[in-house]
Amino acid sequence: MSTHVLVVGGGLSGLAATWQLHRHGIDVLLVEGRTRLGGRILTIPHGDGFFDMGPSWVWRGQPYVTGVLNHFGISTYEQFCDGDLLHQQANGTIRRDATLKPMQYSLRIVGGIGALIEAMAADIPAEKIRLQTTATGVEVSNDGVTLTAHGPDGEASLSAKRIALALPPRLAASFAYQPP
Repeated sequence: MSTHVLVVGGGLSGLAATWQLHRHGIDVLLVEGRTRLGGRILTIPHGDGFFDMGPSWVWRGQPYVTGVLNHFGISTYEQFCDGDLLHQQANGTIRRDATLKPMQYSLRIVGGIGALIEAMAADIPAEKIRLQTTATGVEVSNDGVTLTAHGPDGEASLSAKRIALALPPRLAASFAYQPP
């Protein structure tokens, strides 16, 4: 398979890059090793609530995130921070602080931050996203880039003019690179 841009990593950064490239008419393919998009972002619905198991807040000083939320019509609300902050210390004692409000002025996303992941993913054609496809090697040549990956159908070779590695450096370091 060949594409113009290959994005490796389906966390927020890789998903946002894929979404923007697709919106601008650039042929793009997103490759993600997990069975889901979002990376460290995971929102679990339970009853009428949504529980963010990773990142949970956004701030008004993040114009890109605010713009994307507005684009999809996703609402936010103020983080509740009335009352005392309770903090369990390493020795097990509980410290109470009535003045410390570390998340004051932060915002939560209605439906959890996973709502942002779901909205962006829904705006990208399904054939432009490959889940359960783990990258193992990157070969750079004058013609572009070839990514070796292992997916549900076995070993795959994906070609592109450009590649964006949107994953933690420790994962990118595990790839075989040619040239080294």
